Amino acid sequence: MVDHAPVRSARDCADQPPGALSALWQRGRQTLGQGPTLMLLTRQVVAAIVAFAMNVMSARVMAPAGRGTLALLLQITFLLSVIAMLGIERPYVARRQVPFATAITELELLLRPGFLFAAASLLVGVGLAASGHLELGIASALVSVYLFGNMYYQAIRTAFIASGAVKYFIISALVSQVGLFLLGIIFLVTDVRDPHIWFLAYAAVSFTSVVIAWLNRDGAVAGPLRSDPTLQVIRSQGLKLLPASLGNTAMLRSDRLLLPLLASTSELGIYVVVATVMEMGTWPVQQWVDASLRKWNLAISRTPSQGFILMAKAGAVVAALSLAFGVLAYETVIRVLPVAYHQSLVLIVPLGIASVFYAMTRVQQGLLVAQGHAGRVSAVEATGMIASVAMYVLLIPGHGAMGAALGSLIGYFACLVAGAVVFARSRPVHD
Repeated sequence: MVDHAPVRSARDCADQPPGALSALWQRGRQTLGQGPTLMLLTRQVVAAIVAFAMNVMSARVMAPAGRGTLALLLQITFLLSVIAMLGIERPYVARRQVPFATAITELELLLRPGFLFAAASLLVGVGLAASGHLELGIASALVSVYLFGNMYYQAIRTAFIASGAVKYFIISALVSQVGLFLLGIIFLVTDVRDPHIWFLAYAAVSFTSVVIAWLNRDGAVAGPLRSDPTLQVIRSQGLKLLPASLGNTAMLRSDRLLLPLLASTSELGIYVVVATVMEMGTWPVQQWVDASLRKWNLAISRTPSQGFILMAKAGAVVAALSLAFGVLAYETVIRVLPVAYHQSLVLIVPLGIASVFYAMTRVQQGLLVAQGHAGRVSAVEATGMIASVAMYVLLIPGHGAMGAALGSLIGYFACLVAGAVVFARSRPVHD
C-alpha cells in the first residue's frame, strides 16, 4: 500500500502540545483535514463569479477577434503551466500531510525545473521583441510572467489541501479574484480594447501567491530532493501523470488552441463566451476530487461499484449545474452581449452534455490516482486527447465553433468509456 503515515517535519512535532491536549489537537487537525472541500468549493464560486464577469466585460468592449486573442493567450499559459507543474499536485496531496510552510517549501523544490522553464520562456519573449517581432515578443513575455505567478498559485492551492491551513489560501484567492474584478471594471469603464492589457491583469494578480509563498518558507526544508524518499516518489508519480495532465489539457483546451488555426480568432471569441460559462459546472467536482485524494488513498477497500456510484453522482450534479449555467449563458448572450455573439447560443447544449462526461472522468481518474495507477491515468487521458483532437481537426474547418463543441463532446465521451474499462479492472497498488 502507499505511504499513508503523515511525514512530519521538526516544526510539525514542535507545534504539537504535550500531555492531555494531544488528543484535542489531533481531533482539531482531523477536522481541518475535512475542510478543504468546502473551502475549495467556496473559492471556486468566487472564481466563477469573477470569470463570468470578466467574460462579459471583455466581450462588451472587444469584438470577437479581440476576445479570441485574450482567450488564446490564457490557454497558452494554462498549457505551459501544466508542463511546468510536472504533474506533482495530485501525488503530493495523496501522499503528504505537513504544515503549510513545509508544504510550500517542498513544492518549490519539486517545481524548480518548472521555474527554470518559465525563466527560459521569458528570455525567448525578450529575444523576440529585441529582434523586431515586438508584438509577438510582448505576448510571449506576458505569458511567461503569468506562467510564473500561476505556478505559485497552484503551489499555494496544493499546500493548502495538504496542510489544511486556510488563511493563506483565502488571502491568495480573494486578493487575486477581487483585484482581477476591479481591474476588469476599470478596463470596461475606460473602454480598453487591447486584449494584451486585459491579459496583463491576470498576470498581475497572480503574484499575490508569489508573495505569500516567499513569506512562508520553512528553513528546515533545505533539500536536495534526493534526501527525501517520499518526495522522490512524488516526483516519479508526477512525471508518470504528466502525460495524463497534458492529455487532459489537450482534450479540454486544444479546442481553444486549434480554433484560431483551423478557423479564426473570431470563431474562438464566439466559442469562449459560452464555453467559459458552461465549463463552470465541472469546477465543483474537480475541487471535491482533489480534496478527496488522500481519503480515497486510505480507503483501500473501495470497490469498482462504489467508484461508479461516485461517478454517477458527479454526473447528476453537473447535469443540474449545466442546465442552470446554460440558462445563464443564454440570457447573458441575448440581453448583454453585442449581436455578433448571438450565434454562440447553439453551442450551449453540446457543451453542457460534454461537461457531464468530463466531470465523470475527473472522478474516475482521481480514484485511479488514489489507487496508485498513474500510468493508467495517462493512457486514459491519451485516449480522450486523441479522440478530441481528431474530432477538432475533422470538424472545426467546416463548422467552426460548433465543430469544437461537438469535438469536445465526442472526445470526453471516449475518455469516459476508456476510463470505465480501466477502472473496472483496477485494484489498489501495494508499494
